[in-house]
Amino acid sequence: MAAHTALAGQLGVSEELLDALYHIDTHRHLFTAREQVALRFAEIMTTAARDIDEELWDELQAHFDDGEIVELAMVIGLFNCFNRFADALRLEPPARSKGEGSAQARASEKKDTNTYDHERGTTEGPDQGSL
Repeated sequence: MAAHTALAGQLGVSEELLDALYHIDTHRHLFTAREQVALRFAEIMTTAARDIDEELWDELQAHFDDGEIVELAMVIGLFNCFNRFADALRLEPPARSKGEGSAQARASEKKDTNTYDHERGTTEGPDQGSL
């Protein structure tokens, strides 16, 4: 979750809310009932997907339509895939520093991408193809 926490911070999510995600039970007041159901669904889907019971389905359906439930499940599954991939390859999230603006982060990210493309022999431009 560290990579996603770093990304959330770069997108402006407060430290208080990020910390609350690690201790939802003691910070329920920061989340709506709808968010709490989605977070519980994410937790169970991530740790023991077969343990999703009728009670949770009923709560999900009280707050989300079928399409939203499918979207939630897809996003949860996708981020679980990202986590497994990063863990298997031992990828570390970029360091997060206070005051780092999103524009600065994007500029750094673009620089890293350009360096990688150059090393691969690819460049941007209409007359330059990639390998």
